[in-house]
Amino acid sequence: MLKDKRMLWLMVWIALLAVILFMVIWHGVNTISVSMVISMIIAVLLAWFVRWRRMGELPERDERTKKLGAYAATYSWLVTLVLIAVLFWVDYLAVVKLTVTQVLSVTLLVMVLSLNLFRWYFSRRGDVE
Repeated sequence: MLKDKRMLWLMVWIALLAVILFMVIWHGVNTISVSMVISMIIAVLLAWFVRWRRMGELPERDERTKKLGAYAATYSWLVTLVLIAVLFWVDYLAVVKLTVTQVLSVTLLVMVLSLNLFRWYFSRRGDVE
């Protein structure tokens, strides 16, 4: 298990270095690329810290967490479908002028937040049945 984690982190850091090299060679260094790399490094370090802090000797996954994750993903998927329908009608009726970037950003944000909220809710509730 420890070897798998080390291999995963090694792949993450190699991918980060590859992105940095690609950025420097292909586009040169500018403020957007630097902020992107800094954001990636912060995200990786934050994920490592949260995982290190949260996990002690507990198992990472068991039947209950898999079941709760599946239910949370299902509910999140349904919320995302409703959001896409709402965004369609907002655009079709010209309530608000939306760009593709705005729609994708809102959709991604709702997907991630709703999945985590449903996972938290189901884990606090105990079981989903």
